[in-house]
Amino acid sequence: MVVVPATAGIDQIKTALETCETVVLLKVKPLFSEIVKLLRATGREQTTVFVERVGSTRQRVLTDFSEIAAYSPDYLSLLIIK
Repeated sequence: MVVVPATAGIDQIKTALETCETVVLLKVKPLFSEIVKLLRATGREQTTVFVERVGSTRQRVLTDFSEIAAYSPDYLSLLIIK
């Protein structure tokens, strides 16, 4: 498992997906559309969970990739990819 800030860039995210079983991406908002494309290209749609505002009353958890892909994330968002 690896935790990667999405701000590290799409190449770093791609490397993490290629080399690790589980990847947690933090701060996904700036690269969200690129990350969604990468997850589709690598076949990880069915193993991705989106979480926003963890632990707050406004927490949101999405497991359906079509909902994840259509969503506009908040700053405090992350993806867990298995």
